[in-house]
Amino acid sequence: MLLGEYPQEFFPQLSVTAMVVQGREIGELGDDGERFVDNKRIEGTIPQMLEGALAFVRRNMKVKTIITVDDLGKAAADTRNPYIAGALEIMIDTENRFSGIPTVRAELKKAGMPEPVFMDRRGVFKVIFLKKYVQPLIEEGKIKMTMPDKPRSKFQKYYS
Repeated sequence: MLLGEYPQEFFPQLSVTAMVVQGREIGELGDDGERFVDNKRIEGTIPQMLEGALAFVRRNMKVKTIITVDDLGKAAADTRNPYIAGALEIMIDTENRFSGIPTVRAELKKAGMPEPVFMDRRGVFKVIFLKKYVQPLIEEGKIKMTMPDKPRSKFQKYYS
């Protein structure tokens, strides 16, 4: 890995993910709806990734920040398929930066709605909304049912 020209060929998730958020928490949006001030996936050899990460920090540092070894690894992606996630991040504008759940919470709070229940069990991640809030979203056209002919099915799912 250290001497290879492109170690991501064998280890696709071997990269540094660097981001600068709008406020003090992941999920806060900027004036134009952007989630990140700067967002970069840094790949290459380990020395190249180190240099890229240091350049990113220098470019975005506004105040002195001290990170201790104890702070490292506190948040880690629970990606179901890291190969697909890495490929999508490179090919199209997707992210794997832990901003989805804070954004959902913030938007529901702005709308005066209660937080959903988040469940992560055996590789299955679910978000459960209270039913009294789902029907108005369907009627407004903000979400749709996967099986509109069976609205009460236990297999019913929703998408936007």
